[in-house]
Amino acid sequence: MRCLSSFLCCLFFGTGLAQAAGLAQPAERAYGRVQFAPQEVRSQALTQLKTLAPSDPLRADWLAVAGDTACVLSLGAEAVKWSTEGLAMPNLTNRQTHRLTMARTCGSTASGESAAMLAMLDRVLQATAPSDNAALADIHAARGVLYNTLENYETSLDELYKALRIAPLKDARTIRADVLVSIAYVQHQSNAFDEAEQNFRAALDNLRGQPPSVRLSIAQFRLASLNIKRGVREEEAKILMRDSRETAQKVGDLQGVAYSDYGLGKLAFRHNDLAAAERYMNAAKPVFESAGDQQTVGWVHLYLGRMGLANKRYPQALAAANSAFASSVKIKDETLERTSLELRSKIKAATGNKDGAYDDLLLSKNMNEKIVERQQRKIVLDLQSRFDIQKQSQDNIILKQKGALQEAELVRRRQQQEVYLAATVALAFALIAAVLAWWHRIRHGAILKRMAETDVLTGLVNRRCLMERMAREFARSRRHHLDLTMAVIDIDFFKKVNDTYGHHAGDEVLRELARTALQGLRIDDVLARLGGEEFVLMMPHTDQQGALIVIDRIRTRILQMNCPLLQGAALPTFSAGLAVMSAGDASADGMLERADLALYAAKEKGRNRTEIAASAG
Repeated sequence: MRCLSSFLCCLFFGTGLAQAAGLAQPAERAYGRVQFAPQEVRSQALTQLKTLAPSDPLRADWLAVAGDTACVLSLGAEAVKWSTEGLAMPNLTNRQTHRLTMARTCGSTASGESAAMLAMLDRVLQATAPSDNAALADIHAARGVLYNTLENYETSLDELYKALRIAPLKDARTIRADVLVSIAYVQHQSNAFDEAEQNFRAALDNLRGQPPSVRLSIAQFRLASLNIKRGVREEEAKILMRDSRETAQKVGDLQGVAYSDYGLGKLAFRHNDLAAAERYMNAAKPVFESAGDQQTVGWVHLYLGRMGLANKRYPQALAAANSAFASSVKIKDETLERTSLELRSKIKAATGNKDGAYDDLLLSKNMNEKIVERQQRKIVLDLQSRFDIQKQSQDNIILKQKGALQEAELVRRRQQQEVYLAATVALAFALIAAVLAWWHRIRHGAILKRMAETDVLTGLVNRRCLMERMAREFARSRRHHLDLTMAVIDIDFFKKVNDTYGHHAGDEVLRELARTALQGLRIDDVLARLGGEEFVLMMPHTDQQGALIVIDRIRTRILQMNCPLLQGAALPTFSAGLAVMSAGDASADGMLERADLALYAAKEKGRNRTEIAASAG
């Protein structure tokens, strides 16, 4: 799957691979081109491997190149093949062992070997020098992705943040993009969709202006897939998926083209463009089949079956559904198996095979019930056990009664059963009432929370909410050693606006300024109103230079905004004080105080300017 092998490989090529010590020069140059011409590098590596003897020391270098290139191209089995051969060679250097292990890990993520590969990485980690940050970043990134495959999302994110902190400064934007895509994908898997979207977009920002590469294609594909899964911004998803396809074509990544075709096919099918959907799916299918990607092949067949059913091409539809079912059984994908059975049932019903349709529908229903039952098993078994014990106890008492009391005992039994029934009904109503009360409480709480966190006039975050967010973001940035910048903004001569045009005009200026400023912000920036004409802008993942760019962008937009109540008068300007988090900052409040002092300096120096606060401590 693209989300495993090639996704993991991006990290390895982002952390110092090209400068590997001890590599032969041709192999070293090949490493530097893998992201930009993977098919060409793969051909070069295979040619070298045909000519090099099994005992030639240079063979290990080219086996590592071949393994990592296979990872980029989502050829997991091929990556395992080349890396396994390389690891069996004698007298490997530490760097060769490291690179081959990374390729072995990358190729194994789709093979259910994550736990075993974690043990191998632990051994490599122990043998790695503490000063070799490039190798350590590789290892932590690999561990992060492996923990994700085991659904241990918290540990996965911890490992990826370690990789982000210790990665070399060389090519920092590329490394940051790689790790942000990794972090975002883990958040996607754990249903933290908002955080995932922020990090995917941040990764694309870091890759903007760089040459086409596999990593860029993957970032575009993953953000598009997230939008499709959430059912939002589908037009943007289509554009991103096409961009991903174009990028993959430029670098020769056939798997990337196929995944983009698959995504475009799903979108086309959702919008009932069956001809386009079928064209995209048929283009992608042979590539996935060639790579041995049974899971994606199964889902492609499923969509082709749905299209065949919609177009009343029943034989082709049934063949595709059968292929999807066979793939699901082979890889033990219960969701695909259940869905393919439902599709087969619909096809058979459409062709008059009612018995076959009923059988498949029954199998699908049973499988769905198994999935639901597994999710609820603990609660159901506990309730059933308690009920059985009580019922058996009462039955035993009744069965012990003899003779003249038999009729009375039968009456008692009926009464007892009525008690059980009444208790069960009462319990059911109590559970329903509890769920409804919980839902109303959550909904009411969300409304109150939104009202408590929002400034009524501008719709921005208010002071109370800002202080809570600043404290959380300060702690997170400090823990993960990330950049954080805060700015205090004050509108110049705002009192004159109120005095000259009235408070209603002043309110309109504040609303329009807030709306205009928000258009100039990035997705993870937070703009809040402290009160009056004073605002605070919190910018996570942002250093001083980036913060100045954001402030200047806001200043430019405000000078262009439309405010009719000012009757053609000059638009207001603002002064800003900027504070960048430093080692001496003990809290977010301290940063805010420094930014406030810088604001006063800006006012004293003539207004309509930005001043930088001195570092804390």
